[in-house]
Amino acid sequence: MNRSAKKLLSLLLLLPLSLTTACTGESNLRNDETSTSSEETTNFIESSTEEYDFVPMFGCEDEYKIVKNTFDSASAEIFQNFMTELRNKTQISNIYPSTPSGENVKELVIGNIPNYTECSNEYNNLKYSSYSIKFIGNKLAVSYYTPESLTVALKALLSALYQSEDGCWGVSKDIDIYVDLQELSIPKAEIKSGHLVGGYISNKAQCQIAFDGSNISDFENYCSLLVKENYKEYSTNEISNNRFATYVNDTTEIHLIWFASTKQFRIIFGDCGYLPLHTMPEYQKLTDATVTQIGRYGASNSAAGESYIIQLEDGSFVIIDGGPLNDADADGLLKFLIDNKPSSHEKPRVIWMFTHLHVDHTDLAVKFLRERYRDIELTMLCYNFPNTQTALKDSLCANTYALIGSLGRNYPNMQTFVFHSGQKLKLAGCEIEFLYTQEDYWPQKFETANDTSSTWRMNFSSGHSFLVLGDSEKGMCSQMSSIYGNYLESDILQLSHHGLNGATLEIYQNIDPKLCFWAIDEERFLNDPKCLGTHSASYDFNLWIRSTEWERENGRRGVRSHFSASRTVTVRMTNLQVIKNELLTLQ
Repeated sequence: MNRSAKKLLSLLLLLPLSLTTACTGESNLRNDETSTSSEETTNFIESSTEEYDFVPMFGCEDEYKIVKNTFDSASAEIFQNFMTELRNKTQISNIYPSTPSGENVKELVIGNIPNYTECSNEYNNLKYSSYSIKFIGNKLAVSYYTPESLTVALKALLSALYQSEDGCWGVSKDIDIYVDLQELSIPKAEIKSGHLVGGYISNKAQCQIAFDGSNISDFENYCSLLVKENYKEYSTNEISNNRFATYVNDTTEIHLIWFASTKQFRIIFGDCGYLPLHTMPEYQKLTDATVTQIGRYGASNSAAGESYIIQLEDGSFVIIDGGPLNDADADGLLKFLIDNKPSSHEKPRVIWMFTHLHVDHTDLAVKFLRERYRDIELTMLCYNFPNTQTALKDSLCANTYALIGSLGRNYPNMQTFVFHSGQKLKLAGCEIEFLYTQEDYWPQKFETANDTSSTWRMNFSSGHSFLVLGDSEKGMCSQMSSIYGNYLESDILQLSHHGLNGATLEIYQNIDPKLCFWAIDEERFLNDPKCLGTHSASYDFNLWIRSTEWERENGRRGVRSHFSASRTVTVRMTNLQVIKNELLTLQ
């Protein structure tokens, strides 16, 4: 069963070209009943070509075309490396991939190509943790699900490729390789509708397989299969006809998503992680819940970050992001926590949540949690980050993933919760509902860490709500509007990407907030044409949110309130009353 995607990644970094060491599970030539190592097989092919029917592929008159599926960014890089190694090995420079050209053309087919029926059928024989290389008619099909499997498969193909006496490069017509990496084995879904998009390692311990054009029956049938395979239901949820479920066994956690509007079915799986109770905890109410956008000197930086402090009814705190590194802001954060903690708490009790990995959102938190661990009690870290080695290449967060992952050493009682869309975190008088993560944006390419922002809504016992968008970009906001529509309506909104870029008019109209938090300094909030919505027509979302009233279905209307991050603004969530609104003094 599943061990860890992290272990799998470590293994793959050490892979040589031989097939023996390219897998951790079963490896066999299907037509040969006796098992031989891949290294022996490769050497035998190269030294005894007369005993094998050779299929010329490159450097010959009737060359094979190379066709590939639409890769995610990680797989695209793997494919480009393969092409470089292929040209280096064969010394043939004019080997080029092509667009799919039909069933009767000789092709090396990499991945699942729509309308290549026979090749697509090979996927029915694959586990999510396996790959195969075999001839299907006049196609040499390389079938796989994850980039990790693709890496191993293409190395195995290169190893099997050899040159005939007339100078052509090819493989034995009997090549028929099936390898199960086993590290990520879960029950296979039988998809009645839709088609495979692909898979990727979504973070260090979890992998995703995605299908487009899928029906709700695919989701429901897979839930039934998991129960049959002795997985236990941890939680289920339905939001605006979208379906979510989490199943676990002793070693493996599987999270399922089906989006009704986009017909996407996603299977996210990996080692069992921490899963919080999905019932409201027992607690003693010590205070009314509040949401604070704390005034920050770091907000005047070019990358302004954001920092929010939520005090729950039991007196504990939830901190969101924290902002860029600024010692005065770190001092102010600690002072706020100490000044507002209940007298019965020896230290402030804190849950820390992150929207994404950019340093203007994480640097203060990392330094604060590493250096001031004696001053607070950190009970939980919450995030959903992509794998920065394969899925996300962004210099502004190159080391942040590892730094955050190392924070637990100073907090022996801390839990790490990697959340997924549709899950909930129930706290004292507040339910956090996770609506969107980087897993939902994939397979679109992560251009920057902004494309990996998570979105969640905090629903308080009073019925009021606070929606956090992080630095969500336009594509993400459009997708959320399509998925959730007016379900996004919330009382308080953290405007996307500091109130500068990213949002769409539709998502702000769906949310229709009463109070708006702008994670940017006062000067830019008041004067920047982007914030004002006058920069160009593409900033109509800011023009709309600053010039219109909020409105509810019961006919109530009102003027929106707007607050910059140069102010410490605290809102009491029982009645949305602003109980503090102070502009920072100059340093």
